[in-house]
Amino acid sequence: PVVFYDHFYDFGIHDVITELIEARKRAGIHCRSPVKIYHANSDGYVSQIGDTLVMKLGQFDWNPSKEINLDGSWQKFVDKGSDYQLWLRM
Repeated sequence: PVVFYDHFYDFGIHDVITELIEARKRAGIHCRSPVKIYHANSDGYVSQIGDTLVMKLGQFDWNPSKEINLDGSWQKFVDKGSDYQLWLRM
């Protein structure tokens, strides 16, 4: 992905961006990875990117086990509470 220099070095979010880049690498996400949206409303957003990454944004209670259309076993990789969470397929 393209990362804006100022965001990476000057905004104090270097560690957050590094963590998200690592999740992308581990999941094998690329620019053509398919995105399947499960929830998108005023409470938040949930999508699966590729076959191995699930992302939740927002302050609602959700995890992969609550989604009947999401197969497999998932391990939480990033947990920023109500801001966002990422799961990787095990």
